[in-house]
Amino acid sequence: MPELATAVIWGWMASRYGSELHALRAALFLTLLLGILMTDARDYIIPDEFSLGGLALGLGLVATRAFSAD
Repeated sequence: MPELATAVIWGWMASRYGSELHALRAALFLTLLLGILMTDARDYIIPDEFSLGGLALGLGLVATRAFSAD
């Protein structure tokens, strides 16, 4: 089921934004949120891999914004 949800997220972002960098940013963010949702619902915790990994990913994507033409 999570695989299908991930495919829907990526397909939706690709259809909404095309091949822009914004589609990648949005799809990664929503995929991370899906992982947090699924893990929290199952184990009642949010692992550091999601929190700290999401922080690093977010900072990296913000850095790419300076170089994009958005």
